[in-house]
This record gives sequence, C-alpha cells and structure tokens, in this order.
Amino acid sequence: MPDGSDVPLVRNNAVDEYIEFFSKTDRGKIFVDKTLYRSGKFFPLMRKILKYHKAPEEMIYLSIQESGLNPTIVSRAGAVGLWQFMPATGSAYGLTSDSYRDDRRDIEKSTDAAARHLKDLYRSFDDWYLAWAAYNAGPGRVNSAINKSGSKDFWTLRGYLPGETKNYVPSILALSFIFRNPGTYGFKDVEYGKPVSFDRVNLKGELPLQKVAEFSESDIETIRELNSELTADVVPLYDVAYQLRIPLGSYNVFSSNYKKSSEYKSSGNEPEFAGNDKSGYYSTEVSTTTYTIDGYDPGNPRAVGTSIGKERIAYFYRGTDDLDRIADSFYVRATDIRIWNNIAAGRNPKPNSELSIYLTDKQFKKFYGIKEDEKKDDTNKNDGSNNDSEIKSDNGNKDKNVNVTTKNEKKKPAGKTQVHTVESGDNLSGIADIYGVSVSELKEWNNLESDKIVVGQKLNIYSDKKTGDKISKGKTTHIVTEGENLSLIADMYGVSVNNLREWNDIDGDVIKQGQKLNIVKPKKTTDKSSDKTTNKKTSTHKVKEGENLTLIADKYDVTIEDLREWNELKKDVIVPGQTLVVSEPKKTKEKTTSKGKTYKVKKGDTLQSIADEFNVTIKDVKKWNGLSEETIYTGQLLKMSGDSSNNMDKTSDKTRKKKNG
Repeated sequence: MPDGSDVPLVRNNAVDEYIEFFSKTDRGKIFVDKTLYRSGKFFPLMRKILKYHKAPEEMIYLSIQESGLNPTIVSRAGAVGLWQFMPATGSAYGLTSDSYRDDRRDIEKSTDAAARHLKDLYRSFDDWYLAWAAYNAGPGRVNSAINKSGSKDFWTLRGYLPGETKNYVPSILALSFIFRNPGTYGFKDVEYGKPVSFDRVNLKGELPLQKVAEFSESDIETIRELNSELTADVVPLYDVAYQLRIPLGSYNVFSSNYKKSSEYKSSGNEPEFAGNDKSGYYSTEVSTTTYTIDGYDPGNPRAVGTSIGKERIAYFYRGTDDLDRIADSFYVRATDIRIWNNIAAGRNPKPNSELSIYLTDKQFKKFYGIKEDEKKDDTNKNDGSNNDSEIKSDNGNKDKNVNVTTKNEKKKPAGKTQVHTVESGDNLSGIADIYGVSVSELKEWNNLESDKIVVGQKLNIYSDKKTGDKISKGKTTHIVTEGENLSLIADMYGVSVNNLREWNDIDGDVIKQGQKLNIVKPKKTTDKSSDKTTNKKTSTHKVKEGENLTLIADKYDVTIEDLREWNELKKDVIVPGQTLVVSEPKKTKEKTTSKGKTYKVKKGDTLQSIADEFNVTIKDVKKWNGLSEETIYTGQLLKMSGDSSNNMDKTSDKTRKKKNG
C-alpha cells in the first residue's frame, strides 16, 4: 500500500478521532470491511493508472472516502462512480454519458480523469491536502479559507472550511493508516477480492450483456462488473466499435461462440482482440469516439499543463475575453492556460494581465500558417540578433511573444521598434495604415504566413510614426468596442484619461460597448468656465449612481445651499434617478398679480412670506381666500388676486385719500 512517500500521511488528534470511528463503531467497521474487500479488486488497476500519470498513489485513499470503492454508487447530489464526479466536472475531463453508458462509472476512465483533475488542483494550490479539500468543496471555498486565515497550511485554515470539508482530509488520512495495517486496528483475517483482469474486445453492433456472458462462458454479474459504465445491460450501437471487457483469457472462446450466433450473421461485424489489462493502460483504447477538425490540434491530452519543449506566446488579457475562446484560438485547453498561469479553477485572470501560452512546434506552425517543411532551427534559433522577440524563462523554455522574427532576414528593418497589441476589430491592413507600413512588411517581421491575427496578439513593428498621432489625425470620435477602457483608448490616441472624461462629460471610468467618444477637444469647449456656463443653462439634472450634492454642485457651479433651496431638501440624501433643479428658478413677481393666479403652499411657507413674494398684503390674501385666521397648510391652493371690481374699489379708495389729503 502507498506509504506516504509522495504525500505525507500525517497523524494527529483530528485523524485519531476518525481512526476511532472506523475501528471502534459498528458503522465504521462495516464500511472498512466492505472497502478492504473491494480494494483487492480495484486497487491494482487504479494504481497502475495513477503511476501512468505520475500522480501520487496515495490518492487511492481518497477514492475510499468518496465512494466506498463502489463504481456504480450515486450520491444525493448526483455524483457518480469510484471518484464521485459531478456531471460538469466529469464532462470537463472527458467523461461522457448517453442512454447506453456513463463514463463516470468506468473504472479506468474515471481514475484517469481523477488523476488529471487532482493534478490540476495541486498545480493551483501547490499542496496535496489543499488539492484534496478542493476536490471535495471546490477551489473557490479553499481560496476563501486561504484569504480568511492568511495561511496555505491545511491544518491552519481548516477551521475556515465547510464542516464536511473540514473533516474530509482527516478521514482520508485515518483510512490510510487502517488500510496499511488493518490488523493493528482490529481487522483480522481480511478477505481481499480478486483483482479485476480482462481481455479487451472491439465489437461493433448492439449486443445484450447476457449474450456476452454466454459467449464468454461466464456470468452476467462478472460482465457487468467489468463493464460497470454500461447502464442498459447492452453493448452500445455506435458508428465505431465499442471496446468491451470480458474475463481474461476468454477472447478465443467469445469469438468462436459469437461467430456461430445469429447476432453475428445479422451484423456481419468481426470481433477484434484489443489486448488485455496486462498489456498496459490505454495501450489500444478505442472506446471513445474522436473527431479530427481541420485547423485544430490539441496535442496529447495527457500532457495537461506541461510547458516543457514548447514555445511561449504572450497574450494580453483585457478582462472580458472568454477563456475557452482564447484557448480555442491557440488550439489548447482552458485548463492548460489556468495551469500555466496559476489561475484557480472557477476564477478569471486579472484584467490587463499578460498570459503565458505554450504551443508545441506543430501547434505553433499551424497557428502562424508556417509550412511543415520550414526548419524550426532557422526561425527560432537565437544568435543574439533577435533579443526583442525571445526572453529566456526560468524553466528553460524560450518565451516568445506572438511577435516572432526570423534570424535569416535579408536586412534589418529601418525605423523605431514598436509593439502593437491587436485590438478587437483590427486587421493587418488597418494596422499597416496606422504605422505607415505595408501588410507584407508586417507579415515578414512577425513570421506570418497568412493574414490571421487574434485579439491580444503582439506584433513587432518598425516605424518612426507614433501610433497616437497616426490614429487621431483627421479622426475626432471613437466607438467603444468590447473590452476597451478609458486607459486603453487614451493610450491609443495619445491623450490623457482626464481629457477623455472632460471632452465626453464622464464623471467616472464607466464606458459601454458602442458608446461614441470625443477623442479631440470639441470646438465649443474652450475651458472649464465655458463648461460651467453651458451647464448653468441646464435646468435639471438626473442623479447617477455614486453622485452626491457636492459633485453636482461643482458640476453646475452652484452651491450645495442653492441645490437644497431649489429642491426643498432638508438633508443631503439623494438617490439615483432623482431629478434635481440645478439653476435658479425664474421669479415672475409682476405677473403673479394677474387675474386668476394661484399658489400651492409649500412646507415652511407663511402668509407673510407668500404675501411678500407676490407683493400683496396678508389682508388681501385672507380676503381673496376667505380666511379668518393666518393658519395655512402644505399643499393648500391659494388665490393670489381678487376680481376686477375689488381692484377698482381699491383704486377709488386710494384716489379719495389723495383728494382728502
């Protein structure tokens, strides 16, 4: 049994509690009895697969915890098989299912997927205990525990993990101690199951497992166990042969009996011997259908995350790019990119960061359209004349930006060396125009055989023309494309972010795809004072997210007190979507005394303040509205003028007083 040489098997109080449970309680002892027996069946094959992937064999103890070594078990959450894969995770590692089969139940395929998945997690956390914890709870919860605890030691951050995960690793470690020395913990005379062994048969055509058992001169339970992935007790009918397992040494008997059967006569498909479990794992596996797609070559799927012997390409990640789409562009997998750049599963790279992508020689040539007969040594060998395109990395690989120049150029390009990062919507013709060069020169400088470029790709350009001057010449606006921000656009046109904010009346940094931006100073905008003059003509302002009275007052060159008064605000609290008056309302005092004028009482008004505003007396207001007292209420509608006869009487009284005087 694995002894901890690859993964240290720690024993402490938490582990002892689970040793106590598995060795002293009825429930624990029954579980260990069953799994010890099953370990005899499955561990030899599982360990062979782990060795194949150079993964620690101590991982078999995790499978005990996960499934009790039952290949067909299904959890309440829907996880299936020896390694309890959920559908999404299983699919990510090539475990597919249909009406015939579920690869999560396949002993070989599920162990193969578990080895790769756990190695991916280890690359993310650099610790096997954390990888095990992430296998149970997901990388997100483990990262959260790391952030909260400030430690990457499992035993330190254990208290920050969910309850089940907190005890997951101690339970696995407890099982490792018991399985290595069962007698020490009370398990005497242990019975181990006979290791599964089989011949592989490629068979095309639907065939019930009962018939497979008969032709193999075996029993259906044995056939079911060897082919635990088959859910319908029948060999699938696919366009290609299905690789079936039958008892070791029974192929000749099976073939002879099958060829005598009516099933063979109706199908006419010859069975094919495809080796056995002794001949090596996956040596002749054809049990999955694969397709070749023009222009796509992911390489060996077992070389997940390796960068050895590959060319490095630098990719600029904006923050909105889809990782799967980036991976497809370079003929690699998103998992590879995560491993190369130490990005935890479920998380995205940091915006505006550079990603390292490693391509095999074949992938590299396909990506750039380089013909196979071109010698790699001629294009990639560095003799000191091409320092801009190659950087020696710590792991011995040559770092190559997407810009690659050749050693055997006829002459050194003239002009200043510049690097252009391909933007959304860019093409070689447009880039050539920006820098005042030709498309053929761009292709020559960057070893491009076709016009294909991708967003984030970096191109070497030799030109004395500044990109900002070239782009902005004659151009006054820019339409925002996906992934752009103010900083990128400012750099593109050789202006400042503050310029862009001022010229486009932007308060923060938020811009949207499709938005039209001024990239030169508008003719009508001469200085800040003219901005404020323009703003003062605006009578209202709709409050935006994040704004406050101070910002709005500064924008319209008014005071906070003005805003409070004009909008009847007692506090400084405003909400997004609220409409504010931002210029002083015009007062029409002389017109207010016209016939039929009314006034709606506002909070804080008195008869005296209203009479003063309309240049009348309190007595007039009371008379026009039939008021016996000076009490008024908010919302009350008051008449602010009398009829013509009253005005005439008032005039007559004044005339008489003058005469008498």
